[in-house]
Amino acid sequence: MAEYTELENQEEDGGLRIMVCVDGSNHADAAFDFYVGNFHRPENRVIFIHVANLIMPSNIYTGGMGVMIPSGPSQDDVQKERKRVKELKEKYHEKCVQMGVKKHEFVAFMEGDHGLGATIVDAAKKRSVNTIVCGCRGLGAIRRTILGSVSDYVLHHSHVPTLICPKKSRN
Repeated sequence: MAEYTELENQEEDGGLRIMVCVDGSNHADAAFDFYVGNFHRPENRVIFIHVANLIMPSNIYTGGMGVMIPSGPSQDDVQKERKRVKELKEKYHEKCVQMGVKKHEFVAFMEGDHGLGATIVDAAKKRSVNTIVCGCRGLGAIRRTILGSVSDYVLHHSHVPTLICPKKSRN
């Protein structure tokens, strides 16, 4: 008979480390609300992650006029993203206070070379989370094939259980 073992990477008081992906969308809000309403325990630590979509191009383009090296995000873009991160952090702190989620933190990353999904999966490994929660924008099959889906990527590449909350149905 197999011996029962506790889940790895639990908090000192027995709670789990839950990563919730946030981007300011209603889908992210709904995913967090669903997690709190259905699964949250007071001893769990919620780690909000936001991945800034400020891609630093690394390709060099050549054309008839010579070589063009694309520039990275402007100072204005970076400042806007910093403001957005600050607003998201405050928003989710307030939501946690209102919903009674005492143990929480907010982390923000810049998108890595391999995309948003890979950045989320990598952060989950580094933060030793037990579960990832994210919303789903509900792209159609054609758009998802062309654009890809962050939630699909996380679901298929994550090393831990992943909860994908679909967009709310329209009744």
